Amino acid sequence: MVAAWAVSALLLLPLAQGHAKTISFTGSMKTQLDFTRTYVVDVGAPLKTLTLSIPIPQSGSIFGYAETTNAPIIESSAPATSEKDVTDHFGNFTHVMEFDNVAPGTLTVQVTVKELTLATDLDTGLPTAPFPVDVTDGDAIICLKPTQNSQSDSDEIRALAQTITTGAADEAAAARAISTWMVSNITYDDAADRVRTPALTTLANHKARCDGWANLFMAIARASGIPARYAGGYWISPQISYTGGAPTIQKVASDHTHAWVELWFPNAGWIPYEPQQTVGFVDTHHLRVWQLPDSAASAQTLNFTADSATRPPVELKLTSSFDNLTDTITLTPGETTEEAGEKNLFLRK
Repeated sequence: MVAAWAVSALLLLPLAQGHAKTISFTGSMKTQLDFTRTYVVDVGAPLKTLTLSIPIPQSGSIFGYAETTNAPIIESSAPATSEKDVTDHFGNFTHVMEFDNVAPGTLTVQVTVKELTLATDLDTGLPTAPFPVDVTDGDAIICLKPTQNSQSDSDEIRALAQTITTGAADEAAAARAISTWMVSNITYDDAADRVRTPALTTLANHKARCDGWANLFMAIARASGIPARYAGGYWISPQISYTGGAPTIQKVASDHTHAWVELWFPNAGWIPYEPQQTVGFVDTHHLRVWQLPDSAASAQTLNFTADSATRPPVELKLTSSFDNLTDTITLTPGETTEEAGEKNLFLRK
């Protein structure tokens, strides 16, 4: 008998706390770096097969945000039996490595992308789009539907969405209302479940890690008729920190995966939102690797099979580093308004 198991790895982080103000910015940000992700698989018993799926950053752009990447350098401590590249319907790129007849020991795979550039432009204001939104794009229609972790069809979330966005002048105003409600009512909880916290759980607890924040934001947006999708990747240290004046760089201890959202506007396409902090943009210490209708749709990192009825001892450890980091930040704070809540919001002017 051959049995199969899967392992995924996702660790989600908070952003800096602020104070109850909304501050607009103009200008731009640009970050260049070398990105390295190391996968260490400790195998404690013979495996029939082992498959490692590695998401790779790709060049691309959406409204106000762009990534420019080079081909990845992939090094493995043991040769793979086969390798292939897979691109899904939403443009997510994964390098898949398959190993057969794996003996006990340690397998190490390191992926490096050199001179990766991230850029955010805040000189263009958010587009004006009627609300409710007229959705005609095929992918946007998909991202209006309820999903496993963003239960936008629940009575509770529908009622909440109506309370938050009814009467909004346009789509941007509705999205900002959701952002304001989120930072006023949800707190970051480092002790919460590390991955895939459903929207209803976040709403019930009024706290979550960033995955739960993203799922609830998407659910409220979808229940309001705004297409929303899950964006994920890496949160880069040092952190760009906002305290009310010009942004500064704040050193933090480590680098981990992170989640945020993107909303669809009919005359602009997808626009990024950081549910914990920013409206209509993310800064260039957000490295986007995938975008999906739901966090549950993300691929398993590690799959393996064995001639055993019990799960063999297999452990996956991940580390990431961002080297040769350079930042060019030319943001100018503009209008500041007082808001209810405990955290600042930062938005395009």
